[in-house]
Amino acid sequence: MFGWFRACPLLLAAALVASINTAQAQTYPVKPIRLVVPIVPGGSVDLLARRFAQKMMETLGQPLVVENISGASGTIGAAQVARAAPDGYTIMWATVGETIVYRFMSRNQPYDSLKDFTPLMAAVTVVTLIAAHPSVPGNTLREVIDYARANPGKLAYASAGIGSYFHMAGEMFKSHTGLDILHVPYKGVPPALQGLATGQVQLMFVSAFSSRPMLGKLKILAVNEPRRYAAMPGVPAANETMPGFEKLPTWYAFFGPAAMPRPIVMRLNEEMNKVLAAADMKEFFDTNAVLPIGGTPEDLGEALKSDIGAYARVVKLANLKPE
Repeated sequence: MFGWFRACPLLLAAALVASINTAQAQTYPVKPIRLVVPIVPGGSVDLLARRFAQKMMETLGQPLVVENISGASGTIGAAQVARAAPDGYTIMWATVGETIVYRFMSRNQPYDSLKDFTPLMAAVTVVTLIAAHPSVPGNTLREVIDYARANPGKLAYASAGIGSYFHMAGEMFKSHTGLDILHVPYKGVPPALQGLATGQVQLMFVSAFSSRPMLGKLKILAVNEPRRYAAMPGVPAANETMPGFEKLPTWYAFFGPAAMPRPIVMRLNEEMNKVLAAADMKEFFDTNAVLPIGGTPEDLGEALKSDIGAYARVVKLANLKPE
């Protein structure tokens, strides 16, 4: 009996916190929301973030102010979000790069993505391609693989930086095929694409969205998807040439700092799912080879955990070491 009395202050405190959180959610948001994008402006990640920010302003009644904070492979911006107040006024548009890959690629990561962030919603994934500069001998993925095998060290592939998603995809490709090709990291997707377009490098794993303005200037060897993409029926899936080759999980998602109040989390999740379902967004997705995901915060949390395991296997397979 006395234990119950001693617990009363704790119960009252918990009830008070819950009441405050609910009241905050009912009025939230009352000021602009800072949306951190931890990469340089201009690539598909940034453009999609801005599209969502514009649309969410209509539903939330407050602007989402996009702030690009690049550096240290995205971890500088992500670390700022991890340290921000968990009040719903600082959130992040993140990729598997900042939340998964850098767990394996950096010895001194300034946050733990499983502990220091609140999952809000997995928004979209993108159709990815294997592209080549027109000077590369061969017009099919098989022909390019055969050329690379006969000419070790002659081809190089571009990525948006060490530890980026397309770096990991390239290393998985090298491991699967046994090819000797060089990795050339750039500071973001736009300069990497420019390097491919000018022939500084010969190959690149890239999203169809990012490369759309340059598609006519590149050889598209394959769709890096489990099956052919309906809008590009003449382009084979990569696993048609490389049986057993799988696309690494990739998504663009919203996170906030750890310990965000549940009512605010659910308010944001509800509005984000509304954006995904909007007719003009669906049209935008179809036009740009973007595939909506959506779902609950728990769905994103589970995806984060399971995809960390998938990347751990690739890191070991490719013998990648943290720097």
